[in-house]
Amino acid sequence: MIKMPKKERGGGCMWDYAATSCIYQELGLKATDYYGKPLDLNPAEGPFMHEKGVYFSNLTF
Repeated sequence: MIKMPKKERGGGCMWDYAATSCIYQELGLKATDYYGKPLDLNPAEGPFMHEKGVYFSNLTF
C-alpha cells in the first residue's frame, strides 16, 4: 500500500497505521514513510500523517 504525501491535512492518522506497521515489522516486511524513513507514529505536529505519506510492502528482496 502506498499513501502519497500531500499538503492538505487528513487522509490517515497515526492510529490508522500503527497496528499494520507493527505487524509488518514483526514479519520483517517494509513499513516506512513514502521516503523510506521509519514511520513517526507520534508526530509533534498532530495525529495526521499526510505530509510524509505511508508505504507498506510485502515484497522482500
